[in-house]
Amino acid sequence: MSLVTSLIMRQMRAPIIILILGYAISILGMVLTPGIDSQGKPWHMSFFDAFYFVSYTATTIGFGEIPYPLSNAQRAWALITIYLTVVAWFYSIGKIVSLVQDPTFREALKKNQFSYQLSRIPDTFILICGFGETGHALASALTEQNLHVVIIEKNANLVQMLPLEDFPLVIPGITGDARDPEQLIQAGLQHEKCAAVIAVTASDEINLKIAITSKLLHPDICVICRSELEEYEDNMFSFGTDFVINPFDTFANIFAMAIHSPSLHLLYDWLTGVPNADLTNPVYVEEGHWIICGFGRFGEGLY
Repeated sequence: MSLVTSLIMRQMRAPIIILILGYAISILGMVLTPGIDSQGKPWHMSFFDAFYFVSYTATTIGFGEIPYPLSNAQRAWALITIYLTVVAWFYSIGKIVSLVQDPTFREALKKNQFSYQLSRIPDTFILICGFGETGHALASALTEQNLHVVIIEKNANLVQMLPLEDFPLVIPGITGDARDPEQLIQAGLQHEKCAAVIAVTASDEINLKIAITSKLLHPDICVICRSELEEYEDNMFSFGTDFVINPFDTFANIFAMAIHSPSLHLLYDWLTGVPNADLTNPVYVEEGHWIICGFGRFGEGLY
C-alpha cells in the first residue's frame, strides 16, 4: 500500500463510517416510519425508495419525487435525516479539505508523481545532485542531446520551478538532501535505468558523501563529482569516483589556453561547447610578463 493510500484510509476512515451510519439510520427510519397511500391505507417505503429519498435529501438536491405525500411521522423523521446527513457531510468535507492541506499528504503526492515520471523514462537517465547554475546548465546540455535527466535538490523552490523550465525533455525532480542514502534511493540511484550520478552541489563535503553512497549502493554506476579542494579529490578517487572536476583548475587551464594558444582554444571551444552556442573570438595577446591580481584558488591554478 502506497503512502498516499495509507494517509487517505487513515484520515477518511472516521468520516466514511459516520456517513455510512448516518445513511443507514436515516434509511432504516424511513422504511420503518409508516405513511399513508392515496386510498388512506398504511404504507411503508421500500429500502430502494428510502435510499433514493435520503440520497436527494442529504445532498440538498430535493427532487420531491415520492409516491405519496409524507405523513407527519415521515416528515418528522425527514427532519432528523436532513440534520443528521448534512452534519455528516460537513464533517466529511472538512476532513477532505484538511487532508488536502496536510503537508505530509502533499509531499506524498509529489513523491508518487515523481515515481510515476521516473517509471515513464524510456531509456537510461543521469541523476544530477544539485540544481544550481551548474546543475541547470548540465540538465540543459544533456537534454539537448536527448539524454534523460533526474534532479534531486534540497531547495524546494528550484524543484517547483522545473515544470516551468523550457527543457527539450521532461525532467523529474524531487526535493531532498542528497547526503541521505534513503533519499538518493528515492531519487533513483538503485533504479535499473540509472546510468550515472553527477554531484554538483556547492559543498565538497556533500559531493564526497554522494560519491561514497553512490559507489556503495550501486558499485557499477559512473560517478562524476565537482570538487574545489585537493584533499576531497583524493578521498573521492579513493572510493572509486570515476571523474572529479575541479572548476578552478579547469577554468584556469582553459584561460591559459586562450592566452597562449588562441587557435587551440577555439577548437576546444567548438568541440566541447554548449550546443547551438556562438563561438568566442580568439584573443591574441603580446608575449611578455603578466601580473596576476589575486592568488586564491583560481589565481594559483592559473599560475
